[in-house]
Amino acid sequence: MKKAIFLLTIVLSGIFSDTSAQIEKPLRLTVTFSFNIAAPRQDCNSGFGLCFTGVSLKVREVNAGLTIVGNTLNIYISRAQIDPQLDNELMGLSTFPIVDGTIIPLEIARKAGLHDEIALVPGQYPIQKSEEYFIIPCRMEE
Repeated sequence: MKKAIFLLTIVLSGIFSDTSAQIEKPLRLTVTFSFNIAAPRQDCNSGFGLCFTGVSLKVREVNAGLTIVGNTLNIYISRAQIDPQLDNELMGLSTFPIVDGTIIPLEIARKAGLHDEIALVPGQYPIQKSEEYFIIPCRMEE
């Protein structure tokens, strides 16, 4: 009996150590883009939201990637080149606002293999944080 429990413990620890190794593997994002983190209602000058305007505010500009899983668009904001103040602001948030009318532009949607721009469902989305990324899973409108 002790031998069986010992073997079970070894098998389970092997499974769980494998799972953590898979999570730690580097993520390869094939669709990358830049945008400003600012509120469209504040003319993309401050606040939080996705702004795809022609004007770039260097302190609020981020590099990001995306993946699409089902009806969810996951935005991966790279922390490598983000302004330290903006990084601190995002670390303090638990949710990220997506306002009505937020559209991922056609040129980015095409990189993801879609034929139309991507409209996002408004709401407060949880921010997942890692050492490399801020991850925001957003629902896409159907």
